[in-house]
Amino acid sequence: MIEPNSSSTNDDKVNSLTMSQQKSSVPSPPWDARLALARQSRPETVNVTVVIPVYNEQAAIELFMDEFQNVERQLTTQGCSVRYLFVNDGSLDQTLETLIALQCRHHNVDVIDLSRNFGKEAALTAGIADALEGQADVIVPIDVDLQDPPSLILEMLDKWRQGYQVVLARRTDRSTDNPLKAWSALVFYRLFNVMSRYDLPENVGDFRLMDKQVAAAIGHLNERGRMMKALMNWVGFSRTFVDYKRQKRSAGRSTFNLRSLLRLGLNGFFAFSTAPLRAILVMGLIAGSVAAVYSLSIVVRTMIQGVDVPGYASTVVIILVAAALQLTTLGIVGEYIARLFEEVKGRPNYLIGHRIRPEDARSVHAISQTPPTSSDETPPQSEPPA
Repeated sequence: MIEPNSSSTNDDKVNSLTMSQQKSSVPSPPWDARLALARQSRPETVNVTVVIPVYNEQAAIELFMDEFQNVERQLTTQGCSVRYLFVNDGSLDQTLETLIALQCRHHNVDVIDLSRNFGKEAALTAGIADALEGQADVIVPIDVDLQDPPSLILEMLDKWRQGYQVVLARRTDRSTDNPLKAWSALVFYRLFNVMSRYDLPENVGDFRLMDKQVAAAIGHLNERGRMMKALMNWVGFSRTFVDYKRQKRSAGRSTFNLRSLLRLGLNGFFAFSTAPLRAILVMGLIAGSVAAVYSLSIVVRTMIQGVDVPGYASTVVIILVAAALQLTTLGIVGEYIARLFEEVKGRPNYLIGHRIRPEDARSVHAISQTPPTSSDETPPQSEPPA
């Protein structure tokens, strides 16, 4: 009788034990591989760039910085460096001068001065692009009016450290907003999510924290009709939410009126949805079907009852309805053609007039304190040679 090899039996036991240990080391479901992959690349020292677009906000800037100082101290204790990037969107008041004076007191404040007013979406685009050049790890777009609390960034950063690449700030209470604005925002979000293939989270504005990889993806989107909250949602990546109650405006008044909101909403609809074109097709098919049925009924009635004189009122109504449908169709198609026209021209979304660093601000401020030479003073004339 042949005895089994004891060494091979021991090897089998070792292999089975090793396999069982490997299985036990694998996390049991549920777990998120994307979050685990993102956590691998999280640096110990985090460069946080806060992008603040401003337009005629001279009264709110100092209040914003005072509020942010406590948040900056807490971020510093967590191993973060904070950079403030203000984008002056062609302000007509003393916003730029206020920002330059602010730079003289704070070494981590940079200013981008656009050549004119390009709109908030373009200003955000410029700020995100400059933040990437500045080696930012995370980028936080925020308004200067303090309706979005800066202290929320601490909670956002905790979520980012857990592996989320986008942390959205969601408003749970908009009672401080104008009723018309709150109602129009609700209607817009509902219509956008019905008409578009890409769901837009309700009650979420531009205030968010995003990883540099997300910002780089947004930087590749060069379209002209921009709606930043929709673009930032379109790129995807792992995301989560933090909820907050929207506060009252700290100072000044909003420059966003109903016309601006309507323009932004239309840009969102036509840039992210082809539903209006499909609606035209459906209306055309319905109108064609009704016309065919009505024509057939007239033919049958004429064959059975003879020729009668059609009513004047019904004829006028049909002509007016057809004309209205045609004009509506031309208007919707024209909106898409107009956006194609803007894209084909290839103009940049913004132009930078000045990029101001703290060291530049000090010299500019010193020059501003020096009285200019009067043009009325005539230089002394040299005496003619004898």
